[in-house]
Amino acid sequence: MKKIRSLISALTLIVLFIGCDDFLTVVPEDQLTLDGYFKTETQCLQATASLYGFVWFNFNDKASFAIGDVYSGNMYTSSDEVINFQNYTVAQNNIRTFEAWSACYAAVAHSNNIINNLPPVAGNYGVDQDVINQCVAEAKFMRASAYFYLVQLFGSVPIIDDGAEAAANPLVPRIIEDDIYTFILNDLEYAEANSPDERTGNEKGRVTKWAAKALMAKVYLTQKNFDTAKSKLQEVIASQKYSLLDNYGDLFYTANNNSSESIFAWQWVANQGWATQNTHQAFFAVTGDITTVGDGWGMAKPSIDLINAFENGDLRKKEILMEDGDFYPQLLSGSGGFTFSLDKYSSETNAGIKKYVVGSPDDDNVGFMSTGINTYIIRYADVLLMYVEAMIGSGSSTSDQTAVGYFNQIRNRAGLATKSSVTKDELLQERRIEFAFEHLFFYDLVRILGEEDAKSYLSNVERGRYDGDTFLPQKFSCDRVKFAIPTSEVDQNPLLKEDPIPYE
Repeated sequence: MKKIRSLISALTLIVLFIGCDDFLTVVPEDQLTLDGYFKTETQCLQATASLYGFVWFNFNDKASFAIGDVYSGNMYTSSDEVINFQNYTVAQNNIRTFEAWSACYAAVAHSNNIINNLPPVAGNYGVDQDVINQCVAEAKFMRASAYFYLVQLFGSVPIIDDGAEAAANPLVPRIIEDDIYTFILNDLEYAEANSPDERTGNEKGRVTKWAAKALMAKVYLTQKNFDTAKSKLQEVIASQKYSLLDNYGDLFYTANNNSSESIFAWQWVANQGWATQNTHQAFFAVTGDITTVGDGWGMAKPSIDLINAFENGDLRKKEILMEDGDFYPQLLSGSGGFTFSLDKYSSETNAGIKKYVVGSPDDDNVGFMSTGINTYIIRYADVLLMYVEAMIGSGSSTSDQTAVGYFNQIRNRAGLATKSSVTKDELLQERRIEFAFEHLFFYDLVRILGEEDAKSYLSNVERGRYDGDTFLPQKFSCDRVKFAIPTSEVDQNPLLKEDPIPYE
């Protein structure tokens, strides 16, 4: 009970210190009281800043790729920290699933404080109502994001919409999934109606109405409401606010954060204190020779299954993973670049990860376990491929020329031949490659294939490795695509063991 109460009231302890870059500005801890804060437009906007990174840090650190990439079969690992996601032995007390759970409820707690407390306080101090509505919209978008992760990962979970009430009565029941999705869509509808059309200058990266529409579309796809999803996606595309970058690889360098392709991303700042930064490079870089700061542990490698999934000539491959002889002038740029060589660097799958690896301090603002590259949540490429998914609907393919055209935009950038129609399997394959190591593939599998077919797919993923020149194949049987609510939460709240109830 004590643990739940502390989680629910976590906002009062959150220091909004996420750097000084763009809108992520410093807020002293002693100002985080209702009487001392939300007095000005600047304070209100600062209050939402930690929702873009800080509250998501524990999810982003390892849980995001353990679930999204290792479990789905895109990554191979021998690390004890995430290997249970490779062999489908994730226990109820697994630290990574707890990190996902706790980060989502931290986002909920902080969002609830803004939703419930900012409007009356800011209103009393004369803050413009449009600014108040905008801040609430940001918080509702983030709360919706958190519950969307929770319901996909854990199924029926508690809905907490008032932190003070829940702190006083911490034994809260699980809510049926349909009602959770209704709650998510209600929050996103508010965000859609009250978020700006565009963000510029220091506000770039904050939530827009188009981000709300795009996330709504993914929720509708999850519910198999294909027509409404298509309508929302059409609005985003027709806005002409977004476009694909010409070069796929440019997406994964810090200089291109919040580019024309980024619709929503978690925002990170390097070297500004713990939990403000992106740590992916520390785990993904196959060697510390790339980072030069003491990390680069190669915790995960591209799986052989993923490597074999690439079509010949796919330009994305070198930007997603490193193979023997691949040269990167952007890495170790001051000394002529970096070449991945199997003679020098070992890998159980004969490859290393490139995506989210940005280099050394000479290449970027990099520190130990710290880069500033954003974590993409929704890119414009996702919107285009979601449109294809909506057009396929409950069928097995589409020949709709608009949908096929969007599909071919993705393939053209990758240097691949165009298609005249798209099957569900081709869509899943394209999403797997386009978003490899962006932590989406697990959710894509479950959404597009359904739970039973997703389990069958996962049971047939090659999890093997090389021992010298010898290939050692291995597969594991997957019997679940939802995780158990963490043991520590169930121990503190016996209602989590009971059947879910409707939301009132």
